[in-house]
Amino acid sequence: MLMDSVNNGVNMLNKLINVLKAYSTKLNLISTGDRERLGDKHIPDCMEFFKIHPSIEGMKIADLGTGGGLPGLVLAQQAPDANFTLIDSRQKKLEAIASMAEELEITNAQMRSGRFEELAHNPEFRESYDIVVARAVAPLPVLLEYAVAFLKEGGEFLAWKGTNYKEEINDAREAMALLELDLENEHHYTLPSGEGRVILQFRKTGPTPSKYPRNTGKPKKNPL
Repeated sequence: MLMDSVNNGVNMLNKLINVLKAYSTKLNLISTGDRERLGDKHIPDCMEFFKIHPSIEGMKIADLGTGGGLPGLVLAQQAPDANFTLIDSRQKKLEAIASMAEELEITNAQMRSGRFEELAHNPEFRESYDIVVARAVAPLPVLLEYAVAFLKEGGEFLAWKGTNYKEEINDAREAMALLELDLENEHHYTLPSGEGRVILQFRKTGPTPSKYPRNTGKPKKNPL
């Protein structure tokens, strides 16, 4: 029974890789080089989430800057009992991801277009998610300001980073204090490609002041 479950998961991921490659070839969702690295880099990188959270039944998860659907679409496929919101400023990419989700029979992911700074002040999204994830989106001080207002108090933010992340953590100390985010863990791992990676796990310990995130463009132009 366990082997059947493992094989089914592998088959689902292989189908997702094929669909992602096909759509990316037509619409340039991800670069040509990255299409060839889906199996040994990008998909395993996304799947590392489940080493941290083996079960997320009933949880609400937001993927900030989902791009071509990584990691949000992968996570939604593998965790059909959780609810996902894939957020990106590029509507055309979200339309393509919605088409991929339909083809893959993924029904637990909604797409939402908009700027993080604006959506985070929308009552529909503000402080309503159990987990927020972001992969290859922005430097950490900027990313923390984007993410924190989407999280419930006590919720968790996961940021995918490379092995040179220490400087980013140092740069983000003031942001962590202002936004009431604690760095709880650094989850290190090595991809099949041999590349070292880390997922930084932050816990939101208090309510987010109403002024955060600041106006569109301000977090990036003037990080906390």
